[in-house]
Amino acid sequence: MQINDDYRIESDPLNIILLRRVVMKKEDGTPKGEHWEPTGYYSNFEQALQDMVRKEIFGTGLNNFKKVCPKVAELNRLIKELRMNIR
Repeated sequence: MQINDDYRIESDPLNIILLRRVVMKKEDGTPKGEHWEPTGYYSNFEQALQDMVRKEIFGTGLNNFKKVCPKVAELNRLIKELRMNIR
């Protein structure tokens, strides 16, 4: 299931797997390709979403309140949309 441009969730018989898109670049900085890399294994969907939020918020560096607040609002909106689509 695609969450957004950078995250998706898959499952195997034992886990929910959160994957993050990794863009590989050439030496000159142009895109070379991309792949999806597992960032965590969870026992349920809610845990995977919570960890995605944690990773995104910490990814801001928490050094700028003006960056953190919009990121939190964006992630909350995304989770709300996902919940509505699942029902």
